[in-house]
Amino acid sequence: ALEERLSRATVPTAAAHALFDFARLHSETLGDLSQVSPRIAERAQQIHKQLEKTAVNDDAAWSALSREYDLLGDESAQARILELRVQAWLDGAVPIDDPKPVLRMGTLKLKSAAKRSEGLKLLERAHEAGATSQQLEDIIGPALDADPSWLEAIDLLEKIARVDGNSQLLSRSLLSRLNTPDATLSQYLETVDLLRSTEDAG
Repeated sequence: ALEERLSRATVPTAAAHALFDFARLHSETLGDLSQVSPRIAERAQQIHKQLEKTAVNDDAAWSALSREYDLLGDESAQARILELRVQAWLDGAVPIDDPKPVLRMGTLKLKSAAKRSEGLKLLERAHEAGATSQQLEDIIGPALDADPSWLEAIDLLEKIARVDGNSQLLSRSLLSRLNTPDATLSQYLETVDLLRSTEDAG
């Protein structure tokens, strides 16, 4: 039935979903994915080209195609699709209904010194789309530990901490700011007051 469904699927969306079901069947049930992976990869490339030509940005189809590449272990193809999906969200072509892909792309860019500012912007968009301040701290925290004077990162952590009412993260961001040359007396006093209130609450 899946073979027939896949052969009859001419619309990229239907083809992408049918191919994912086909790949998952051979991966999880039949256990012979390696035998059919060349065929799946070829069909995935065909669907990819179709999707690039269509005027409508079909995020559901791109998502299904990404999962196929995940089963095949093709990380470079996944990265290309992730870039396309995130760009479509940023352009407003499709709504951001799941912040996870945006978080992934932001995390990837954060690892590049030349693109880390772009990464922060993506992570801020992910927060606006529903990612938590804890998720962003887990991603940005290690980068800030490596570069304690990175003001952009401190600014973003402070901003999302205030939006989410995360006093622990706010304390961390304010303490980080005090270690920079731009720290002000008012920030120092706010940090002291916040730490005292946290201690009292504990």
